[in-house]
Amino acid sequence: MDNFQGMVIGIDDYRYLQPLNGCEANAQALYQYFNETEISHDKLILLTDNSSQVGQYPTYPNQENIERCLENWSSQVKLGWFFFQGYGASYQGKDYVIPIDGNPENLQNTAIDMGWLFDQLQLKTQQLLIILNLTLTKEDPGLQKRAIALAQQKGISLVIDCQSIHVKTQLLTTALLEALHYYGYHLTLTHLATYFQERLTPVPRISTPPSSTSIVIESSRVTRDLPLLPQPTINPTQFKVVSSSVKGSLRGLPTVTLPILPKPSPSLMSFPVSSSPQKTLNWRYRKWFFLGGLIFFLLGFLSFRYFNFYGILSKQSDSRTEFSPETIQENRQILNYAKTFVSANQASRLNQGIEVARQIKPNTPLYQEAQESITRWSLGILEIAQGRANQGNFQEAIAAAQLVPPDRHHLYDIAQQSITRWQKRY
Repeated sequence: MDNFQGMVIGIDDYRYLQPLNGCEANAQALYQYFNETEISHDKLILLTDNSSQVGQYPTYPNQENIERCLENWSSQVKLGWFFFQGYGASYQGKDYVIPIDGNPENLQNTAIDMGWLFDQLQLKTQQLLIILNLTLTKEDPGLQKRAIALAQQKGISLVIDCQSIHVKTQLLTTALLEALHYYGYHLTLTHLATYFQERLTPVPRISTPPSSTSIVIESSRVTRDLPLLPQPTINPTQFKVVSSSVKGSLRGLPTVTLPILPKPSPSLMSFPVSSSPQKTLNWRYRKWFFLGGLIFFLLGFLSFRYFNFYGILSKQSDSRTEFSPETIQENRQILNYAKTFVSANQASRLNQGIEVARQIKPNTPLYQEAQESITRWSLGILEIAQGRANQGNFQEAIAAAQLVPPDRHHLYDIAQQSITRWQKRY
């Protein structure tokens, strides 16, 4: 995974602007995700209010340090990510992302020109993904349109969300992390767009702030179905050794298990073809015939014992259940209602959504989809708790972690371990 470069920036405590909330925690969460894949640490850089220095280079997200990191971006990178969450602004027809020391009264000298940013990254990167989660200093719907037009012109894949400072619900990074956990190394822009459409469907409100804008993904036909993460390096000849860990590695974070795994890579399902003479083939045929017969016998015997013991053989003979359109519609309404509770920074809301989704019973329509949503939202609760702990707010972090449902065993175990650790720190 050497041919990758990632730069993650999240800024809360601006010098000349009103402080933001959650930008640093979101950047840290994304950086942590990358850190727990096979990507080398020297291929990643994190710049936040409190990030640690890397080698001889400081990572405080001021203009000088950000521009230096961009200039030091490796040449001929095959796949690159640039993530920025913080303020954005426009001045005299130019658009800027604002570093921690950016002065809104002097953007041209203290902020980072978006055109220069795009050029700097594109010159050195074959497949580039830029993610901008911007809070605008002033309402300006034109900034997002200009950024999209610039990405189109340069053939850059862009994910962008621009919101007014008065809008407190920033869901982009939460949804992005969910998609990374769900798809892992199989994530593409097409997957991301589909996931965002489901996860971030606007919820009807009595009044929606006119300054909020929707998340936009801009990509070319060439890049939309390409993997967004470098693929893991697994030797097919070591299949028996690594098969127990393949599922975790293909998902991204090995400590989180989500409901449906992607299909394994074809290279892991291939077996060497022998060029032995006919005698060897006949011997193999007899061997596999014998083994196949033995397996068939054992399976039949175990199935008979299982169904006899539990007395459910007669139940399995029933024809498949057909559900009425009314039942399907009712469950869809329940799931849609559950999604209305989802919030990027309120664990209690996610917990409410989980409780509503539980009304969809097993062996009914959309049950599997409801369970997947419950797992995603449970993960969201855990990430909110971790974000609060990163900010030193351990009491609220514990309160959030206590909402992780016990039936999501692995997430629940992580939450309990975190609670024990955080209780010692406040």
